[in-house]
Amino acid sequence: MVTRIDIARTLNLDLDNGYKVEIAFIPAELPDDHPLRERHDARSIAVPATAGSLWMTLFTAGDQHYVGAAIFAADDVAVRCDTVDIRSQFRRRGLASCLYELAGSLFDAPVVPGALLSADAIAFWRARLATKTEAGPC
Repeated sequence: MVTRIDIARTLNLDLDNGYKVEIAFIPAELPDDHPLRERHDARSIAVPATAGSLWMTLFTAGDQHYVGAAIFAADDVAVRCDTVDIRSQFRRRGLASCLYELAGSLFDAPVVPGALLSADAIAFWRARLATKTEAGPC
């Protein structure tokens, strides 16, 4: 069973690998006048989000350079990635996998592939499923 997001809030975490992540927890029914709605509008998410969504922004820990962002949403059964974009110079370092693991742990549910996948997403999932371990790379 997926842990639902009932209260809108933000959280900043230091990851073990030299990066920081800012996470916005967005309930499925965020009021139109809520201040988080301006940057994190769940109505733009294409995957089911009845249990809420996580909006993650990744930065380098020291100098706070933007590295990438991801949006994860959940229904009652699973978590899916709506979008993930890691800047090219930071790719192939396990950062997307780290965000997937983090989303799964925050929702306390498995992250599964969405219905529509780009060629890069298909390659990511093939590699992810081939090397999946219980302990994530974070």
